[in-house]
Amino acid sequence: MNQPRQVSLTFLPIVQRELYVAARRPLTFWSRQTAAVAAVGIAFVVLLGRTELGVVAPKMSAVAEAGALMFRTVSTVAFFGCLFAGILLTADCVSVEKREDTLGLLFLTDLKGYDVVLGKLVARSLHAVYCLLAAVPVMAVPLLFGGVTVAEFGRSAAVLLNTLFLSLAIGLFVSTLCRHRETACMIAEGVVLFLTFLWPAALAAWASRHAAVPLPGFLFLTSPFLMFRLAFASTTMPVPPSILPSLLTQFLLALALLAGASWWLPQSWQVKPPRRRLAAVNAWWHRWQFGRAASRAAFRRRLLETNPLYWLGSREQDIRRYVWGVTALLLGLGLAANMTGLAWAEPKPALTTVLFIHGIVSVMVAIDATGRLGGLRRNHLLQLVWSTRLSVEEIVRGQWLAIRRLFAGPVLAVLAFDALWCVMVTVDSPADNRWMPVVIAIMAGMFLWSLHALAWSGLWHGLKAKRTANATYLALGEILAFPLLFAIATQAASSSSGLTLMLAGWVVLSALANTLFTWGARSSLREQLHRFVMHPPPKTLPTMRDWNEDFALVKWEKTE
Repeated sequence: MNQPRQVSLTFLPIVQRELYVAARRPLTFWSRQTAAVAAVGIAFVVLLGRTELGVVAPKMSAVAEAGALMFRTVSTVAFFGCLFAGILLTADCVSVEKREDTLGLLFLTDLKGYDVVLGKLVARSLHAVYCLLAAVPVMAVPLLFGGVTVAEFGRSAAVLLNTLFLSLAIGLFVSTLCRHRETACMIAEGVVLFLTFLWPAALAAWASRHAAVPLPGFLFLTSPFLMFRLAFASTTMPVPPSILPSLLTQFLLALALLAGASWWLPQSWQVKPPRRRLAAVNAWWHRWQFGRAASRAAFRRRLLETNPLYWLGSREQDIRRYVWGVTALLLGLGLAANMTGLAWAEPKPALTTVLFIHGIVSVMVAIDATGRLGGLRRNHLLQLVWSTRLSVEEIVRGQWLAIRRLFAGPVLAVLAFDALWCVMVTVDSPADNRWMPVVIAIMAGMFLWSLHALAWSGLWHGLKAKRTANATYLALGEILAFPLLFAIATQAASSSSGLTLMLAGWVVLSALANTLFTWGARSSLREQLHRFVMHPPPKTLPTMRDWNEDFALVKWEKTE
């Protein structure tokens, strides 16, 4: 009598499949090498600037101080990389499946919500974890200098890993709720900024005005930035002295977000008829996204007369509100930082705050620019546009007008904040810091130039890239990576000559990157746009790497 065939059930099959594929992907190897090289470069520049052009001071205290500074600089760069990893890695991992209508195919099988969520988490976070692990040995080098303890190093590594997990969980949860990439990225960025900076800054501002009413310590436990500050033994802050409650709270918060995404995901892909009870909510949401009917018609007529692609890229009004919301969070954070004791005239906090605000706005521009032409190409709308009388210049100009309309107001608000900072520095600063307004004005000018370069680079990389996230990495890497890392590394110098070196090097590197990559992107768009329209990137013949991935998939599906 024939026995029924026994089929072995595989636990978390998508996770296993993603691990097989990632093990044969070249990006898995060179991404961690790039992270290690960047960490070594930052540490070298910090050590070089601190020891006065490589001449190490003979005192052991100076060597220990240089090691501690190197450790904190590399840790800070790694912290911000982990903090915003969820925006670039997981904020679009599920929403892209919704746009392409492929999410429902996964649930035609026996897969559960947690299978898909954990599979997406592993697929998008593996490279980030590898990059973090590559930077950790560089953070351990200052242990040999004597300026960092083993406990401090261990706490910092645990905080970085926990922050990365929380950021990825926030991005994945937001991605299950949204459909459009720009909306998901802006909401995830706003949540990260509020949770990390604005919430503790608001609490600290309230506590400074109501000193008689002490705030309970658990209110500060959800901030990764405060937990990162607590990882250093010498830091004193009005929060619980141990970082264990913060680690546990944020870890449980990340688990709750993943559980919520697993519960909501199987229901989010289904198209259901609208309920009568939700008719008012759906009508309000449609007005929020596109505006009222009369204003929408007038808006369409006005923009279509200028450029059809201008209207197509500006018809969704909710993205503009999200951009304004993130910008308001940034400016509120800068004002709250000043209210909690950050003096306008202190050079390092002032330059760091301005540079941070400029960097976040630049990331938003890169996210938006890379999704425009690439989205039109993937939706086959670019082929339809090409069949009209619009030229290449008009197609690109329409995208540029849409980008300018989306970011003109927020960028002007940031420049007004820079001008306010210059005025306050002029009023409050001592005589030896009167050069600060000139520095902030130079940073504002370079900020505008970098946004211009990011828009061009983002349009080009978004057009040719298979994945929009990869295009965002390339655009940010070309325009911001080297100048920003150099500025962060040299900013550690305490003397005015060190700040002068930072400003000069940052301006030179930014000018070179903006000029070269803007010229390359503009010429490539004008010369090769027709090639991507007439001949979209086909599926190439299988390579050896493809055969390896297929073999891994066969092994994954094999049953006993």
